[in-house]
Amino acid sequence: MKGAPERVDHYGEANVAKRSAQRRVLTPIMSRRGGQANKLRVLCMPGVTCWDIDYFLSFEQTGEVVALESDPATAAVIRVRAAGLPVVVHEQSTTEFLSTTDDRFDVVYLDYFANFNQQVEIDVQILMRRRLIRRRGAYAVSFYGARESIVTQARHRMLFEDLDTLRPSNESWGGMSRNRQRCVAFNSLIARLRFCSLFVSEPSSANRAFVTTTVPKWSSYATSNCDMLLGCFSVTGYSKHPDRRKVFRSMDGWYVRGRFGIRRWTVSTATGFSLMQGGAAMDAVWGARVARFYRRNHYTPARVEIGAHIRNWQAIVRGVGLCPRVNATDAEIDAEVMRIVERDGYVTRASLKKAKIGQRPLLVREGLRGVCRRLGVQAGASRRRPIAQ
Repeated sequence: MKGAPERVDHYGEANVAKRSAQRRVLTPIMSRRGGQANKLRVLCMPGVTCWDIDYFLSFEQTGEVVALESDPATAAVIRVRAAGLPVVVHEQSTTEFLSTTDDRFDVVYLDYFANFNQQVEIDVQILMRRRLIRRRGAYAVSFYGARESIVTQARHRMLFEDLDTLRPSNESWGGMSRNRQRCVAFNSLIARLRFCSLFVSEPSSANRAFVTTTVPKWSSYATSNCDMLLGCFSVTGYSKHPDRRKVFRSMDGWYVRGRFGIRRWTVSTATGFSLMQGGAAMDAVWGARVARFYRRNHYTPARVEIGAHIRNWQAIVRGVGLCPRVNATDAEIDAEVMRIVERDGYVTRASLKKAKIGQRPLLVREGLRGVCRRLGVQAGASRRRPIAQ
């Protein structure tokens, strides 16, 4: 973050596991949404580390980040670290903010420092009933897989029984693992919201609506004290009628079983440093992965294809001598053409397309024959028509 003091990871391997799981879940969400003309509005709970803000602003499609923090001292730290950035800080609890705001969000990520309790349940219902997540938006949540009170555990079982009434699971509550019980209870809440009418203002038929969502997907990672659960789903829209058939088609997903089971994230510490650490050591690691990807696929990967959150991506790509996917210079495009010649012996339109440089301004301006003539290399024959020298 610009102007922010350098932060040190005080949470050890557990925090590395958390960041790894967060990137794996959130990167696809961010990469599939927004663009230059449609900037995303993101709601999050960054805490004192401000990792969430750093992460979401690393995507070009992010227009504004709204940060929630109920503690005044922590909110003041966030304001200092986010000074000059498109970040709005609200010194409110999640329930208070969601109950009063009229804003709409494309991505909502609520990282609760608590278990799946009544507050989490109420927040989800407010988000859906007030339509605070836009169509085709995404919701992600993380909470403890432990420390529930007897009342909360009873509530989880009641949610499971609600889902079991809609479509029997043929399983007993006691036969599930505790983490799976928590995920199924949360899924039951979402399924029930799909069948219950969401009154926008007054409870009349004109204002009645039903939310439609994808099946939540779940991941977990271990900390020193307990497991953490991380779930996400997309809000596909709002309709006037519930569609039970789509829910019943994917009951394995709602019951978190089979291929929809909880995905466990583990982190290897053999490298001796955290994935969140920067500097030359990590640049060398990512550079090696980029070079290996290029050797296998013969084109420069996009950041999401490596599956990592890297702020200085362009510098890493250029550091291994490859042509960036955006803002490439004419010299870098010429170098990519020469690599194609070294590999194939000639250049064709198909090889340029495979290298992801077919529509670059230099090639559009000079054309394939012009570039090959200037570099003194052979232009191969296309399947459609031969290219004269």
